[in-house]
Amino acid sequence: MQRPSQAPPIQLPPAQSTPVVQLKKRGTTRSLDSTPSLRDLTVFKTRSGEKIEIIKSLAPEWKSFGVHLNFDDMGSQLSLIEAQHGQSNPQSCCRDMMIHWLLGNGEGPTTWRTLLALLEDGERAYLADCIRRELLS
Repeated sequence: MQRPSQAPPIQLPPAQSTPVVQLKKRGTTRSLDSTPSLRDLTVFKTRSGEKIEIIKSLAPEWKSFGVHLNFDDMGSQLSLIEAQHGQSNPQSCCRDMMIHWLLGNGEGPTTWRTLLALLEDGERAYLADCIRRELLS
């Protein structure tokens, strides 16, 4: 069976000794190789008090983002999510797609490193910079 054309797999930078950072605000430890929480992907506040909503920012292009996460070769899971919420609710679709990714339904590791590599590849580099600055440093 031949696979349909799909986005190339994400090229992750080589794993390095990543410093682990203790965040005083929430008392949690995060590194590039740790798994994001749904809470962090939904909304977090920067040190200046600005709200950053990752899922909301990705919602307009949630389906292509899901394909690039390579968790759904045939698009069936993405189609089910879209059928459940409808095309008029991209934020709910994006949230469910991220939940499936966090549950390990992707081909790549479920880490900040994977997410940031994808964000930096696209037009969301500002979001990747904000995550690095506010959550991982």
